[in-house]
Amino acid sequence: MTYTKWVKLYKGTKIDYDNAYGVQCVDLIKHYIKKVLGTTPQSIGNAYKYWEKRNSKYISNLFVPVKNNKYTIPKTGDVFVRSSGYNSKGERTGHIGVCTGNGNTEYFYAYEQNAGGTGEGMTLHRHTNWSSINFLRPKYQYITAKSGLHGYSKRKGNKHNILIPYASKIQIIETECYRKEVNHKTYTFDRCMYKGKKYYIANEYYNIEV
Repeated sequence: MTYTKWVKLYKGTKIDYDNAYGVQCVDLIKHYIKKVLGTTPQSIGNAYKYWEKRNSKYISNLFVPVKNNKYTIPKTGDVFVRSSGYNSKGERTGHIGVCTGNGNTEYFYAYEQNAGGTGEGMTLHRHTNWSSINFLRPKYQYITAKSGLHGYSKRKGNKHNILIPYASKIQIIETECYRKEVNHKTYTFDRCMYKGKKYYIANEYYNIEV
């Protein structure tokens, strides 16, 4: 199922994926992992654990970590993880949701559940406080540049090694490797795998769907 179809079908729905503890924010992530990423979700604890366990086999098979910095702009389908936050029992919980791709370095929008312990279903929220927030980016993405996207085997130099065609499926290996000016515009470059080879690409031109 595509991200867009998932949002259309389930926006406003209260999702209790595991039938435990009622509607929780992690239920939405489990549902997203099942419906959009096509993997059977595992229970790994409260929301903050998704970042703490980012290097575990389960999480690293699905996502690439994006450590928040002043240049970070969440992409469609990225999972935000807030490491701070406690429940009424004083237990650390954190919070988690799925980004829409609408945002910049100052704000972002995301779908989430049970924000602030309200028990609400899948609801759109705007975030301006980025403290203690990092992101998990789905590994598999698609090129969105209609004319194809230049891939560079090395960081230095402006000569590209390949033109990756529009709608090609790629695997993200590493995010926010460096920033570079190309044709008078500054881009953030991520590293990807395409047809068994590794390239640096401008992360503005790929997405979880085309």
